[in-house]
This record gives sequence, structure tokens and C-alpha cells, in this order.
Amino acid sequence: MDSLLDGRVVVITGATGALGTVVTRRLLLEGARVVAMYRSEKKYGLLREYVGETNKLSGYQGDATSQVGCFGLVEFALKEYGHVDVLLNIAGGYRGGFTLAETSVGDWDWLMNLNLRSVYLSCR
Repeated sequence: MDSLLDGRVVVITGATGALGTVVTRRLLLEGARVVAMYRSEKKYGLLREYVGETNKLSGYQGDATSQVGCFGLVEFALKEYGHVDVLLNIAGGYRGGFTLAETSVGDWDWLMNLNLRSVYLSCR
């Protein structure tokens, strides 16, 4: 039986993180064509090693918290494959160990940009 993902184009933000790497691998095993957004060339190299040689993985270096980065990601996916079937917003993070009162404005902004702004921009 064919996978429901066979041949589907999946765009992933946060593809080189801990969760993103596992999700990317599974999608490729299911036959999806994956456009993986990454910030670090080194981490993208590690992702490619983890998933093995495949012509179904395309990488786009960019920043998921940036409008330019997210719009560029979609433009890249459309240029590569002509359409997008699935968008997975996996980019995210946290900084624990502090109460709300102890959390700096800089940390708050970082968390909101990474966890919320990235989703808004990539969906837009």
C-alpha cells in the first residue's frame, strides 16, 4: 500500500532540531519530498547524514523569525516543486528555569519570535 505522503511536498521549519530531524527522516521514509529550512550549515549537514543520501530532501537556509526568510522558503519550495502540500512549523524553543517575573524582556521576545512569529510568518 502506498503512503499518503508519497510524492507530497512538505515544507518544514526547524528541520534540523531534535524533533525536526526525526520528523524529516520519517517523512522521507514515507516518500515525501521535503524542503527543510535550516539556519546552520553544520546542522543541515548533520541532518543530511542522519537521513542518508536522498534526492527528495532540499535545504533552504533562512531564519524562521524573519519575513524575508519565510517568504524565501515558500518561493524556494514553489520553484523546486511547483506547489506545497504540507507545512510543518516545528521551529521552536524555550528557556526554562525562571519565573515570569525573573524572565527578561529579551528572553520573552526571543521566545515569542521563535515560537509564535515563526508560525505566523510561514503560514502567511
